[in-house]
Amino acid sequence: TIEERIGILSPLLKKLDENKTKIANLISEDMGKPISLSEAEVSRTIQSLKLFFEESPNWLAHERRDPGTIVYEPLGLAFAITPWNFPL
Repeated sequence: TIEERIGILSPLLKKLDENKTKIANLISEDMGKPISLSEAEVSRTIQSLKLFFEESPNWLAHERRDPGTIVYEPLGLAFAITPWNFPL
């Protein structure tokens, strides 16, 4: 269920928030980005996860349509597809 998926990802959000400075430093070292851009990347990722947790029950709700229902089910492990320069 979507609630189970949110429960699995919730600890990730907490760890990202606890380690945002360390993660931003790692991104800057790895990608050569200015630290301000790396910090923004971590913040955007945290905000994206929060939005996912809040809105995904609506986004992924079954849709009743005549003559049937559209059902959204997970097909794999990908959370998001992002550009190469947005590694987090």
